[in-house]
Amino acid sequence: MGSKDSGTGSIKLGRNLTGDGLAKSLWSDSTSDTSDQADFDETFTDTGMEGLVQIGELYDEHPQKWNTVLFDLGEEDYILKYPITVLVEEYNSGDVIARLPEIEVDGFGLTDAEAIQNLKTGVLDLYDELTECDPEGLGKLPRMWLRILEKIIEKK
Repeated sequence: MGSKDSGTGSIKLGRNLTGDGLAKSLWSDSTSDTSDQADFDETFTDTGMEGLVQIGELYDEHPQKWNTVLFDLGEEDYILKYPITVLVEEYNSGDVIARLPEIEVDGFGLTDAEAIQNLKTGVLDLYDELTECDPEGLGKLPRMWLRILEKIIEKK
């Protein structure tokens, strides 16, 4: 829908709208100069489907996101005391990331099941590592992760 300005790397939309010019155009009233709108319409017509393809490419960069609830960590030696909600992100490239942002653990995979299983493994690895440490020797963030993990996980 636009062209790339080789000097600045910014995209020129229609009548070379960049930065404040674009914002002013979007918020201006409809009684403004109609020749600007004609220039924009002409540019859009000239690019046709190419503009729609560019919009589609921008959409493809954003993952589909949803939450799921875990009731088990997949290991018999560990009990999940409370269900935990995790964020799953699926990208058009086929990559899937399962996240537990509160303790900054991620699991990666080609399917949501694989990403979730890798997340569970990461959570248990972090739990084991932190419970083996002296809490006084941990930094503020790892101490918080340990408190959270001890509230939701019990080792048999």
